[in-house]
Amino acid sequence: MERALEKERKERMLETVPEVIRVILSEYLRK
Repeated sequence: MERALEKERKERMLETVPEVIRVILSEYLRK
C-alpha cells in the first residue's frame, strides 16, 4: 500500500514538473 502511494506521488511530481518548467520559461522569455 505504501509503495503504491509513493509511486503515485512520484508520478504526480513528474506530471507537475513540465508545468513548472513551462511557467519558468514563459516568465524568463517575457523579460
